[in-house]
Amino acid sequence: MTTVVRQLPGGDAGALLGGILGAVDFGVLYTTLDHTALACNVRFGELFGISPERVVDSDPNEVRAMVRRRIADLSQWTTNLEEVYADPERIQQDQLQLVHPPMVLYRITAPVYDREGKPVGRIWTFQDVTREDARRRMRDSLHEASLIFEADPSLTYRRLTELVARHYDSYAFLSIRRDDFMEFRCLGGPPSPASTMKGHFIRDSYCQVCVAANGPVIVQDGRKDARTSKLLPVQLGVTRYMGVPVRDPYGRPIGTLCILDGRSDEILGEEDLSFMNQIAARIMGELDREERETLMRNDLERVQARLIQTERLSVASRLGPSIAHEIRSAPADNPDWLETLADRLLSFERPRESRLSRVQLANVLDRVLGRLASRFVECDIKIEREYEPDLPMIHADPVRLERALLNLAVDALDETPPGGTYRLRLWTELGQVRMEAADDRLETPLDPFDPFRQDVPADIALGLYAAREIIRESGGRLEATPRPKGSVYRLEIPAA
Repeated sequence: MTTVVRQLPGGDAGALLGGILGAVDFGVLYTTLDHTALACNVRFGELFGISPERVVDSDPNEVRAMVRRRIADLSQWTTNLEEVYADPERIQQDQLQLVHPPMVLYRITAPVYDREGKPVGRIWTFQDVTREDARRRMRDSLHEASLIFEADPSLTYRRLTELVARHYDSYAFLSIRRDDFMEFRCLGGPPSPASTMKGHFIRDSYCQVCVAANGPVIVQDGRKDARTSKLLPVQLGVTRYMGVPVRDPYGRPIGTLCILDGRSDEILGEEDLSFMNQIAARIMGELDREERETLMRNDLERVQARLIQTERLSVASRLGPSIAHEIRSAPADNPDWLETLADRLLSFERPRESRLSRVQLANVLDRVLGRLASRFVECDIKIEREYEPDLPMIHADPVRLERALLNLAVDALDETPPGGTYRLRLWTELGQVRMEAADDRLETPLDPFDPFRQDVPADIALGLYAAREIIRESGGRLEATPRPKGSVYRLEIPAA
């Protein structure tokens, strides 16, 4: 390897230095303490794309002008040079990022001393570690990918696609094939007009190359490739493409994972394809998980629908005789009882949307008791009320709340023997509006809210179940407590 050396005192010393610098495979620059280049080898010129002869024949500012176009961060590089030469004893090791084309150099600088130990110059060495750096970054990215997991598979493969975009500082696309159309499943990278697109036709995209090959593909420069030179993306400056197939669990291609940009001067290789294939394998697993979860969800919904239908048929078969009995036994002098029965039946159906508003519980309860007053008289059951004055309002659906209280009262009517009492108390406690409804029934079931109880008519069992669900809609709760004689239902709803 040739070395260019500025004329130094003592021809033998210059020849020796030239021989040493020419024997190494990394770039070397030797300067005075005032930045003047005394020697550099050809490898230095190759790394920076300049002539070694010009380096040693030029002053420091001219040399800097030669290399500045290759420096990625010019401001930081200039500041660092001034700091290094301001301290003749300084030793430094770091990495230098180059552009046009991109390159990573491992840089070391240290002082050169004379026989008395006084610094008289500075030596710089530059070793190309671009491939090693790329491999390290790939290892780091693959490690990061191994830690990416979300409960939602789509979030996982979106993050993986974004990781690919970040790794290559490029645009990354996960596309799924739909006949002749590539549907964008997700996009990674800077904001792009593509983010508003659903996808593109295969014939108009680089993906046709990957689809046709049914394997990984690199198009280093689309302008020079007959397969892609006429594509619209190429005309728009998108000249570099790398894509790998995405397959289903049976190995059939279903889409592609790719990167797209205009940096054709940055060479992609087999290691890049291996990296993309490993990320694609993770994405394939997430796509499969997403499909299996969708199938399971659909199966569960179908099973649930069948169970609901079966339950409805069961409820209907139990409600039928009960409703018929209620209609046949409706008092002739109380036509409102049929309206009451209709209201109770409506309470069994959960509304699609609750209409919550500010409601006074005492007023709703009084309306219910007013509607049932004649039935309480017929059944010889007294009503006792104890309401705390100035009760706060609650948030509830007034129609649904009235139906819930109606079901509670009808249950008391059916279960309390003649001569009994239905006692109602309303008060506030700890921010809750509370209601207690006590009766004198002879026997209390273990779970009065079981909709399939066999010890009472179906409409009663379903009515209590519906009442509890309605109270829950308002953020409250309804519980039952048995007593030696009778039952107590306790209701509480947060005050508005």
